[in-house]
Amino acid sequence: MIETINFRRIMTFLCVVASAILYTCFLGYYEKMYADDWYCMFLIDAIFLLILIFELHFARSKSQLAENRNSYFMKFAIAFFVCCICGMIFVFLPLFARPVVIIPIIKNIIFSVTNEMIAIICSCYFTILLSLTVSGDYYELLSHILVSVIGIIITQVIFVKKLQLFAYTILLCINTMIPIIFYYWEYREYSLKYVFFGCLCGLVSVSAAFICDKVVKPYADNEVNHYLLDMISEDYHLVKEIKNDSSNEYVHAKKVSEIAYECAKRVGIDANLCAASGFYYRLGKWMGEPHVINGIKKAQEMCFPAEVIYILSEYYGEDKLPSSPESALVHMVDALVKKMETMEGEFGKSKWNNEMLIYQTMNEFSSSGLYDKSGLGMNHFLNIREYLAKESMLV
Repeated sequence: MIETINFRRIMTFLCVVASAILYTCFLGYYEKMYADDWYCMFLIDAIFLLILIFELHFARSKSQLAENRNSYFMKFAIAFFVCCICGMIFVFLPLFARPVVIIPIIKNIIFSVTNEMIAIICSCYFTILLSLTVSGDYYELLSHILVSVIGIIITQVIFVKKLQLFAYTILLCINTMIPIIFYYWEYREYSLKYVFFGCLCGLVSVSAAFICDKVVKPYADNEVNHYLLDMISEDYHLVKEIKNDSSNEYVHAKKVSEIAYECAKRVGIDANLCAASGFYYRLGKWMGEPHVINGIKKAQEMCFPAEVIYILSEYYGEDKLPSSPESALVHMVDALVKKMETMEGEFGKSKWNNEMLIYQTMNEFSSSGLYDKSGLGMNHFLNIREYLAKESMLV
């Protein structure tokens, strides 16, 4: 699938390039490096940026970025700039006691990356340039890379409430112990000063992780939830287009969205995601054959959130079966609404058999195995069936 060129995405990449140049120039100026050294550093920048841009596009094409609506990567550019500022601050901190784990924390939490490779690339870039220019120390480079890799692994579980205390403890321990260990290998002695520096480094890293998780991430999540509702509001341009092109399709989409939203709230799954995905579930059908591919392409052009795009990619299980409860619910509601509309078209608006028809159709869905990979529990299914059969707009 060929994607259109996005001007905002290009501008964002230029901001990332400018931030990398700023970081490199600061390091070169601070260390008063020679022209040949500057040349080598800019070559490192070029290599890093090429790899990074490739990985960002690859991750986006595979829907591995948590917020595909920001497909021009504005949040990434902001996070990268913040990492540059952190890298500049690290210059003034003691050897081996630089909290470089903050960089993957920023990338994983602020940018909400679900692809660890991006965090690895960024961490290696900042730590390699920092170690090559400021200290030129082999042991410091090893310590920074080790801390960064462990930090990347640990930050993957910070979102899991049951594992948060464990994650913070590990972050504190590695940032406390690793500076002491590598200081010893460098100087063959232990230092109480570096025990203090290590503890301080650990506390700073844990504090950064806590703040990002408790303050920054909820803000980002709320932003996505607001956008999910904005994209189905009456004044959203694509909603207006659908309404003008076909009033029947608009009424169908709105009904699916409203029913999916109410049903999702009752069973405790993401209601806003179900509402947005339900409205645009037939997006590919509106675009024409092939439905799934064209639906995904249009959604990416519109910078829809990755979660919505993923549900559209599972449209009626044509290419792959529903892989989430939200995807399963949206399919159920759309299929039922379509079936009820067909019945009304053939037999009028008689409602004497609606409840029986819903029960029968839902049982057919359940026995078909269509939702086996969705993670939808039997209790969820029964609650959804009861709501659709007795309380929804379909009754």
